[in-house]
Amino acid sequence: MLRFRAPVAVVILVTASSGAWILTMFSPKDQPPFEPALAIFVAVFALASRTDGRTLRTGAAVSASIFSAGEIRGELGGQGIGNVSPPAVLRP
Repeated sequence: MLRFRAPVAVVILVTASSGAWILTMFSPKDQPPFEPALAIFVAVFALASRTDGRTLRTGAAVSASIFSAGEIRGELGGQGIGNVSPPAVLRP
C-alpha cells in the first residue's frame, strides 16, 4: 500500500484533497462532513507509525497547516465556535 511506502506524500495528498473537496462543495458557513477528518486521521496514523525525526515533523506540519487553514476559513466564514474549536483541538 502506498500509505506505508510513502506516508509523507500520502498525508499531504489526503489532507490537500480533503481540503479542496470541502472548499469546492461546501460554503464557509456549513459544517463540513466528518469523513475527510477520518481519512486525515488514518493518513497521519500511517505517517506516525512509519516515520520519525525530520520526516515525521515535516509531514505533520504540512498536514496541520492545511487543516488549520480550513478551520480558520470556517471561523472567518461564519461558522460558530462550537463547529471550529473541537476539530482544532482534536487535529492530527
